[in-house]
Amino acid sequence: MATFCGQTVFAPSHANLTSGGVFRLSRAPDSPVMEHLPGGAAMSLVPGFPYVIATAPATTSQVDALSGAIRVAQQGLDLASIQGLGDFWLPDVQDWHITWWQGPAGVSMRFTEVSSFGITMKTDLTVFDNMGRQKPDPPKPRHAWDESFRYFRLAQTTEDLFDAYRNMYLGLESLLYDIDPIQLNIRGKQGESEKEWFIRALRKLGLPSMTEFAPPRIANPNEEDIYNDLYKDMRTALFHSKRTWAHYIPHEPLDRAKVQQSYARLAKLYLAVVQSSLQVTRRSGGATEAGFQELTKSMDNNPAMYVSPDCTPENQLEDQFFSASFALLPTRRARELDGQFIKYVVGHDSSSNLVGLSGIRQIVLFVDPDIPLLESTLEGLLTLEGVAQFEAHLPLRMKQPQLPKQFYSG
Repeated sequence: MATFCGQTVFAPSHANLTSGGVFRLSRAPDSPVMEHLPGGAAMSLVPGFPYVIATAPATTSQVDALSGAIRVAQQGLDLASIQGLGDFWLPDVQDWHITWWQGPAGVSMRFTEVSSFGITMKTDLTVFDNMGRQKPDPPKPRHAWDESFRYFRLAQTTEDLFDAYRNMYLGLESLLYDIDPIQLNIRGKQGESEKEWFIRALRKLGLPSMTEFAPPRIANPNEEDIYNDLYKDMRTALFHSKRTWAHYIPHEPLDRAKVQQSYARLAKLYLAVVQSSLQVTRRSGGATEAGFQELTKSMDNNPAMYVSPDCTPENQLEDQFFSASFALLPTRRARELDGQFIKYVVGHDSSSNLVGLSGIRQIVLFVDPDIPLLESTLEGLLTLEGVAQFEAHLPLRMKQPQLPKQFYSG
């Protein structure tokens, strides 16, 4: 049977009936929980084991296996919560997971862990007068507090994407209302639709272009296109849960991708409105996409990925990793998976070539040719009985701390 940290992930006799995933939990449960869901799906929690194991109906796609396992895990945790068996969440489901599915030669298993690094840029400017004397820095401008700043800060500090979207939209709504309030009728009630008000307030602001705030599929977008994207298509689906209406369920993988894309446009619009209406500019800076490619070019030069059942300390990898048991995983640059500021290298091999190992505990990507670039240490041994093909994904992502938050755990 395939195991992780001594816990069964799946048994070979049932492997061809399921796909599934293992995800980190917010904390280890105190008691066992097993929830069965339709179609033979199941979610299990083990006392002291800070992971959830989710099994779903068999699929031949890793993408489908991941989304299906996330859905099962989330539904199982919902059931555990409503019964008072424990309240848990998945803190980094997109950045760390183990999945399995039905590959051409049998069960394929993939381990994924995203590594991140950040760049903060700071420039000091010294000004001299015509006598060569250094002039003192001018006083920093004082900005008045605005209600919308509260919503923005909450969007930056939450780990939940949907909460971030709701707060960011409330921040935008607060600003637009201050620019041009909703018109009232003679009875003092709202006298116009949300659409009429939103479009009029945005037009009154007079931003030179709507292009960077609109979906890329729209040519020459106007204020109505922004309303349709942010309010009609997204805000209403996030603020309502009527089941016969369009709505998004938190932590559903397919819904999350749509929200993520719209959120990036919403954050840009909010900051543009802040700058235009309140003359407050958020500090910016960081590397360009070309800069990111230059910083990570060593990943393009045939890096070598190794797996080991042992655990070499990170600061000793260069000198000691190869003194322990290890196996080479053939790698490829998975450019089809790349996105903005994220780059993928995939290692993969038949598990029959890994039989000399007792399992996998550490995965290291070496470049030039003996310099460790990326390292992932699992909390326990991953064994591969019943697995035909093993894959390791170690993406490298660059965060830019001075830009609005882009990556959310939930």
